[in-house]
Formats: sequence, C-alpha cells, structure tokens
Amino acid sequence: MFVVPTLALLAMYGAGAYVVARSGLEAELGRRLTSIGQTLAADMSYGLTAKQITRLDASKERTLGRLRETLETARDATGVRRVFLFDAELKSLADSDADVKFGERLYALDADRMEVGRVFEDGSVSTSVLFSGEDGTRYKYAYAPVFLDGEPGEVVAAVGVEASASFFALLSNFASGLALFGVFAGLLLAAAAAWLARRITDPVNALVEAAGRLGAVSYTHLTLPTT
Repeated sequence: MFVVPTLALLAMYGAGAYVVARSGLEAELGRRLTSIGQTLAADMSYGLTAKQITRLDASKERTLGRLRETLETARDATGVRRVFLFDAELKSLADSDADVKFGERLYALDADRMEVGRVFEDGSVSTSVLFSGEDGTRYKYAYAPVFLDGEPGEVVAAVGVEASASFFALLSNFASGLALFGVFAGLLLAAAAAWLARRITDPVNALVEAAGRLGAVSYTHLTLPTT
C-alpha cells in the first residue's frame, strides 16, 4: 500500500516547510524590530536626551513623561507590542507599558543576558530567540544601544522592542493551514487508494468467480462427438 509512505513523506514535507517558513519569518521579524530599535536609539543618542538619561531619577517627572510619550508614539506608529528603555542593571528607565514603573527590575530580560550584554559591552544591536513563557505567551525582543557621546561612545541605556501578537498569530495560522492541508491530502490519498484497489481487485474477483463456476460444471455426462 502506497498510502502510508506517501503520508509519511507529506508529513515530513509539512514539518520541513513549517521550520523553513518559521525561520524566515523570525529572521524578518528580527530585522524589523532591530530597525525600529536602532531608529529610536539614534534619536536619543549623542545629544541632550542621552545626557538627561544619565541623570534620570524618579523626581525627573517631565523628562520621564517625555520619554514615555516618545516610546508610546513609536509603539503605536510601528504596531509592535511594547517599546522600553532600560539600563545595564536591567532596570526600567521608561516604558510604553504604563504598568512598568521607573526603576523596576525587568526580570524577563534575564533570559537574554548574553544579548543584552553585547549591547552594553560592544555597542552592538542584538535580538533574542523566539521563546514561550510559562503562560504560553510567545516573546521576541530586539535591543539597540543609546550612546552618550563620541565614537563609538559610552552606552548609557538600551532600547528594547517587543514583537506584536500579530506575528505569532501568523505563525499559528500557518501551522494550522499546513495541518489542514495534511488532513485533506491524507483523505484524498485514502480515497484514491480505495478507488485504485477496487479497479485492481474487481476484475480479479470476477475472474475468481468465473473460475469457480467453471469448476462446478460436471463433465461426467458430457457426450463427445464421434466420427
């Protein structure tokens, strides 16, 4: 029966297609998040904003409010889930999420210690791998450095950009579409196999029945012609 190996090949093809598509989509998402972070970080670097960031504390309400407004504007304009500013100790400096307060420890970034470390040590941009939290929510971040002055300059903070839920919905829909295609293809193959089997077995069964009828004929009283 060719159905089982064909279904196995289809399953392998579907899994491979999902892996390749997911990798491509994730890479494209990383580039998009990085571009957003770099643009925002560049606007904050080498100027008054960078100097103000070095002197930030909870009493600088106007500066904090302006930074938060900038991050919220960037979030709304780009459609990402969240944009935030943090220091080397992974403490929040400003956040588009109003529930995150100044100075609050961002424990979620502990998973990206290596990526964040490169931002503050080398002044390079980085992205996290796509991962799922304990609640099943998927996350992906990009990080870009904010420089104080000079070339390359001291990194005084980093901009973090979190992917929107729409990307993860796209991945889920793609996986569901592949699964539905696999089910449809399996049913189609099963129907084709059943049809082909009948095309082969029906003539054979008819031949067996005919042979049976011939075997049941009595030849004892058969009169042969004489010459």
